[in-house]
Amino acid sequence: MANFITKAGIWAGKEVLDYFLKPLFIGESPLQHGIRVIPNVQSNMKLNYFPAINKLLKAYVKGFTGTNFGAHSQRTLSVVRLKAEASQDAMEFYQTVFETALNKGVNWNDITGTILEDVVLELFRAAVESDTYRMFWLADTYKETLSSTTYGNYSGTADTTYNAFTGLWKLIIGLAATTPTSSQIKKVAVADGAVAQVATITASGGTSANYVITVMGVSYTVAYSTDYATTVALMATTHAAALLLRGIVLTSSGDTNILTSNIPGQPFTAPTIASASTITGSVAATTANTAPTALAADEAIGYFKSMFEVQPAVLRNIPDEQKRIYADKRVVDNYIESLEDSGTYTDMGKSMLVDGIKRLTYRGIPIIDHNWAEYLDDFPHATGTLPGYPHRAVLTVPQNLVLGIDATDEWNEMKLWFNEDEEENRLRMKLKMGSNFVHSNLMVVMF
Repeated sequence: MANFITKAGIWAGKEVLDYFLKPLFIGESPLQHGIRVIPNVQSNMKLNYFPAINKLLKAYVKGFTGTNFGAHSQRTLSVVRLKAEASQDAMEFYQTVFETALNKGVNWNDITGTILEDVVLELFRAAVESDTYRMFWLADTYKETLSSTTYGNYSGTADTTYNAFTGLWKLIIGLAATTPTSSQIKKVAVADGAVAQVATITASGGTSANYVITVMGVSYTVAYSTDYATTVALMATTHAAALLLRGIVLTSSGDTNILTSNIPGQPFTAPTIASASTITGSVAATTANTAPTALAADEAIGYFKSMFEVQPAVLRNIPDEQKRIYADKRVVDNYIESLEDSGTYTDMGKSMLVDGIKRLTYRGIPIIDHNWAEYLDDFPHATGTLPGYPHRAVLTVPQNLVLGIDATDEWNEMKLWFNEDEEENRLRMKLKMGSNFVHSNLMVVMF
């Protein structure tokens, strides 16, 4: 039998933007302080970057000797459809201080039209704010749920709380390099002691049919070809791209496949040769995973210094007070300890008001504290240890990091109603959202 909705509070299109989404980007929201919000992206939008033009003035010669303006670059900001849903049973308010606010009579478990409706809506809004922040930074279209093993490995099942689109950190990690090309992001590598796990599979046994290995709940198959060396090489060329999306680099050497964690300190379950494989072979744990260690004294300030010194020319030419350092709480805490322990860094750490909020600075650059650590535990790591790349920071300028939403589209909706069949209050929000950055030369990262 279909649900029968007797009462409803519905906001759609621009109402969602004005009454529900705008509060996410004001006050102490972690989404403010330099993140550019574009509120009307229906599907895709081109983010254009025009390089600085200089050296136009030259000694006079007859004729036209103009300098080319240079090709501008573009990145595509795409938004995808998202949905948030929750329910509230009014029984939870029974025999509490909120009981007097409940409706009387047979409608006592319907909170619409009562003060409790405002309470539940505010809790829902706060939850959407937290999730918008989490998705903006850490969404990953290939993210999987974690298995229940000691190491918290991927299970092979899609994690629908993360896999809607690609977040900023996934983009950054994939494009960052210590010696970047013109299209890459300058990276300062953190020496955290992490060692990448390595496992090897040596082929032997049968010489027909299929070679099948299983990695974190997913089986990968190739047909036996010519000899073991050819077959394991075929396994690597066929399935390396898919495994890389799961955080594992797959290569081959001789009659052996080598699996290496793409993120040092992020472990994976030991691979196996599947029972369906006619090749038996053997599996060896070549190198054990070593988790990252905490920052030592004064490490954070050292990394801030390195980031400051390696800025691309276009970023260096921007006044420092117009830039931002977005840093994980662990990094910020380490920096604060340096400020507390020595007067040497006092001038570097002077605070300033940013959007009316007092912020620490490094050489006049405001530092924005981010608690990414809260969500990094959702990614593979050994129990009781730090996850992969736990110490992160981004030096950039406001407007370079972009959150796209389509808040004015009538497809977007925020709705609260009482469901008669289940006798519960339900909430649903639908919107479009995505994230990207404008240009790599406006950014330096550390991880």
